[in-house]
Amino acid sequence: MNTYPNRAYSLLLVCFSSLSLLTACSSGGSSSTIPTTPISYPVAADNKELIKSAVWSDNGYDGSGVTVAVLDTGIADPSSVDFDVSVLENQRYDDQLAKTSDTYTYDTGGNNHGQDMAEIIGSQSVGIAPGATMVHGVISKDGYTDMGDQVMATDWAIDHNARIVNLSFSQSPIIFPKNYSSDTFSNTLKAVIDKIDATNTVIVHAAGNEGLDFDAPINESTYADIVVLQPDNILFVGAVNLDATLASYSNTPGSSIEYQNRFLVAPGDSTIVGGLSIGTSGATANVSGALALMKQRWSTTGVNDLAQILLDTANKNIPDYSPATHGQGMVDLEAAYSPVGTASFDTSTASLPLEAAAITLPAGFSTLQFNAAFVDQYHRDFEATFSTQTARPETDFSQKLIEMVSPPPLSIMHLKNGMQLGFKQQTSRYNVDSPILGFNGFAHNLFSQNRTLETILLTTDTYQIGFSTNVMNQYNSQKVNSTLDDAAGYITSLQYKNIALTYFASSEDQTNAFYGANNRTAHGVKATLQSDFVKTGIEYSIEKYQGSGLLDTMSLNQKAAFLKLDFLHAPSIQAGVIGKYTISDLNIDMTLPRSIGDGRLYYQSQTLKESQDNFAKGVYLNLPHFKVSAYSDKFDQNIALQFKTTF
Repeated sequence: MNTYPNRAYSLLLVCFSSLSLLTACSSGGSSSTIPTTPISYPVAADNKELIKSAVWSDNGYDGSGVTVAVLDTGIADPSSVDFDVSVLENQRYDDQLAKTSDTYTYDTGGNNHGQDMAEIIGSQSVGIAPGATMVHGVISKDGYTDMGDQVMATDWAIDHNARIVNLSFSQSPIIFPKNYSSDTFSNTLKAVIDKIDATNTVIVHAAGNEGLDFDAPINESTYADIVVLQPDNILFVGAVNLDATLASYSNTPGSSIEYQNRFLVAPGDSTIVGGLSIGTSGATANVSGALALMKQRWSTTGVNDLAQILLDTANKNIPDYSPATHGQGMVDLEAAYSPVGTASFDTSTASLPLEAAAITLPAGFSTLQFNAAFVDQYHRDFEATFSTQTARPETDFSQKLIEMVSPPPLSIMHLKNGMQLGFKQQTSRYNVDSPILGFNGFAHNLFSQNRTLETILLTTDTYQIGFSTNVMNQYNSQKVNSTLDDAAGYITSLQYKNIALTYFASSEDQTNAFYGANNRTAHGVKATLQSDFVKTGIEYSIEKYQGSGLLDTMSLNQKAAFLKLDFLHAPSIQAGVIGKYTISDLNIDMTLPRSIGDGRLYYQSQTLKESQDNFAKGVYLNLPHFKVSAYSDKFDQNIALQFKTTF
């Protein structure tokens, strides 16, 4: 179960007139910061451009599969319209919530109002959501409706699977005059309110065209204030002109925080078939169409949450913005198409931060890309392409060359029967390479910065056996940065005459190689053949990380061949060349959340693969008091000079 932060809203007490007048219309031919300086807004071509709906149609969303209830004046000729009229019924009720005898499906005194609203929402030619299903409830007579009509029609709309209810009437979503005192009425009213809340239905209601504040004084002695509609089940909509200035006729929330929190503005000038609708009625229909688009894209998100997203992403960078006149701002469908709040990955077992997609590859590898879905604070899914990063190239080849040319000396103890025991405490940098135990390439930095690293050698005239143990303090490989909190490893070597075989292994329980990495193992072998002037060999190693985030495993396999050739090998002078060719294969196994496209996720296993090769070569010259070496590989070039009085 996903939970969202509690929204602190006061209860909205609604206590307006018992009769609602159709909001005046005529037919003819995102920022979160309050601006402090005057803003000039470009004039939009039409209502859809002003609310930036193109991003939705460009991505294939038209409201398909979403039902919107238009509770209004009905449709004069259903056969002549270009929107859905699959359901059209009279929903007129009397003061005691009994169905009237009315059966008409068009209120001739309503000036075609209901058809205009339906066109703004779902017309194939001009609608915001032309794919939406619409149910049309006739609730007006001579352009007026009352409490019973709205209550019962809303209940009817929910039964017809509508979760978006368009009420383009003056500001009277719930009306409860004191003369409605029967238990039947109050109980029915409460039941409908509970039903609205239980089904996540949202009433999109016009603010009205009287140019008044919602907190203007009213005759409170006439009306009760005990009927409450939960704030997240209603949106009030005021009107702006196509230049985003507030329409002079639009009602506003005034100083009421409750109204401000649930108030939006939208285009009052809205295109209909063959003309223009002007008023907060059309502005309301724009918002209902917007919610239909959002509900198609995120079908598993409640409409009340989608309504809150419209509020959260509303554009405040509009002329003379003020919460008292514009509420939360102007509808911005482009911003509503983007994530809100903290984003995260929702895996099948946990919620992970976006940092879980940050993967740093070893130096030299090309950038890899993968697609994954993340969710915002409302659990809306967004598909995105993520790219790996590549570690900064670091090479120790020059140090390797120096060590291979002049390996660190051993402290030798002569034992009986011609046997010798050697002991070496190596330095903290590049401390695993020696003619016996050392190896190049993948593991060359395996035991760097160890707390201790000791090597014991047992030698005779024909063979040598070595064993090394260590407790690692910090691992700082050029391949993947990592911190070892609990790790151990060993190296063992067997040499017979001029042939040597070395095996190494290490493990660690904690690593920060990538987000969620919890175990690392490495092992490898090296075989060498050495004579007086030549040393050559091959090596193979595997490094593997286990994880519990987006990455399941990451493994690096390396194969290498190396050659050291001494041209001069005399007591006072040595010179030669050294070269190494390495092939590295990287495999990353991932389980990624992916978007189905309607708000649901599925999980896809994917393997990223990449290979690289590197050829390192160098030359060296040793004289009694002077050493010079030069090297080059894929990452670096270096010339090293050393001088001292004695070697």
